[in-house]
This record gives sequence, structure tokens and C-alpha cells, in this order.
Amino acid sequence: SEAGYQVTSCADGRAALAALREGAFAVVLSDILMPDMNGLALLRAVRELDLDLPVVLMTGGPSIETSMQALEWGALQYLIKPITTAKLHEVMARAVKLGALARMKRQALVATGSDQLIGDRAGLEAGFLRALDGLWMAYQPIVRAHDGGVHGYEALLRTTEPVFPNPGALLSAAERLGQLANLGGAVRAAVA
Repeated sequence: SEAGYQVTSCADGRAALAALREGAFAVVLSDILMPDMNGLALLRAVRELDLDLPVVLMTGGPSIETSMQALEWGALQYLIKPITTAKLHEVMARAVKLGALARMKRQALVATGSDQLIGDRAGLEAGFLRALDGLWMAYQPIVRAHDGGVHGYEALLRTTEPVFPNPGALLSAAERLGQLANLGGAVRAAVA
């Protein structure tokens, strides 16, 4: 582009998602109305792939419903057409900087073991679903002090999803998403 960005253009949402799976991108700019997969569905799919990739949505037919969904699923910005070239360049430059900052922040949080890794609902939901898929139980024996025999076993909740570094973080996410019953069912299935 004239602003110095390398641009990958896609004809529809499914093509955009395929491109995202194949390469690394600094920003996604999408119209809300697209053939095959709308921009909101693309935003949700992006959050399943990458929690930090900035997504800017634009539309010629703004509505409260689409703007609320864009916010809920973590869009960086919701632009209303027509958009000047200068405004688009400004938004893209900001998105590139914020995306880089988000990646550095996530790396720092992971390095320090923090459980504050997810900010938006889409990212939280995507991480929670991956955590359910990677759920497992560790069993620790409870030993009697007087004879050293095993009295029973304590079941400890674990997941292979690194976004949730401890069971408390996973339980908090389930509570925020209204998914405690689903988590409980998954735990019972893992124990059984």
C-alpha cells in the first residue's frame, strides 16, 4: 500500500480465515458485510486463532447490534463508511502498535505466571473451549499418618491450555462465561 504496509486482499471471509491460518499478520481490516462469512464471524474466528491480533471492522450500515457484537468479541475499532485514506492510515498505524504491545504484554504475563491473560469475551471463550478440550485430572494419594497406608486420592483439576495457569483461573473464566455447569460436567467425565 502507499503507507508502506504489505496488504493481503481476500474476496470473502473464508478466504481471509484461510490466509490467517497460513501466515502471520499485524492487523485484520474487514467489512462487516462480506460473502460466505461476515466480518463478525471472522472476528470470532480470529479470536480462536490469536487473542492479540487487532481486528478493525468497517461498515456502511452501522447498527447498535453490530457495534455491540464487535465490542463484545474484541474488535479494536468499528469504522463507519465512508472512511478517508488519512483516517484509515491512522487507524492501521495505531492497530499495528497496539498489536505489538499486546503480544509483548502477553509474553510478560506468561513469563511471570500471571492468570490475567484474557481481556475480551471472545478470547476468554476461545481459551475456555480449548481448556475443556485439554482437561485432565491428576490424582494425589492421601496417606494415613499412623501407618503410611493410602486412605484415598485427591483429584486435581488440570488443563493443557496455557492461558489458564491454575484451576482458579479456569473456574473464574467458567463463572464469567456462565459455563460452570459445562465445566462441572467435563470434570465429572474426566474423573470417571
